Amino acid sequence: MLFFLFVITGPPVMAESIQGTIARLPCNVTPPLLDDRVALVIWYKVGSKTPIYSVDTRESNFSHGTHWSDEAYRERLSFTLEGRTGTLAIKTTHQEDTGEYRCRVDFQKSPTRNSKVNLTVIIPPESIIILDSKGATIKDHTLGPYNEGAMINITCVAIGGKFRTST
Repeated sequence: MLFFLFVITGPPVMAESIQGTIARLPCNVTPPLLDDRVALVIWYKVGSKTPIYSVDTRESNFSHGTHWSDEAYRERLSFTLEGRTGTLAIKTTHQEDTGEYRCRVDFQKSPTRNSKVNLTVIIPPESIIILDSKGATIKDHTLGPYNEGAMINITCVAIGGKFRTST
């Protein structure tokens, strides 16, 4: 029987993307020891049985390392390194990309580090209707005229879409 033990360092990072744009998922790739270096970076989407992306730097560095993507993500994933942070970019996000991701970093000498990123893909509304205080639709997007200091009551109704909910 084979068992895997991994430790998650810190609380999950929250990331957001509007559907159809690029999502950026950060991962700390700084080795704990000065004379250490990254050997592997592996990304998982929680619930998936296999990794969705990996970078093998055992024989080179990040720019020349072996990059691999799951077939379902092949054209949409890329990994960049800026300073102490590696970033997995997901191009043209879909609602199905919403979820929890885990970044596993294997070092040559130090213990493996795991971190989580919660991605929310925001689906914009299909249309917006503005109603005046009597519930009538404002068709030409013009209100008034009103006297200065007058109280007005308008309602905005968004149809469709899915937005982030606070936890």
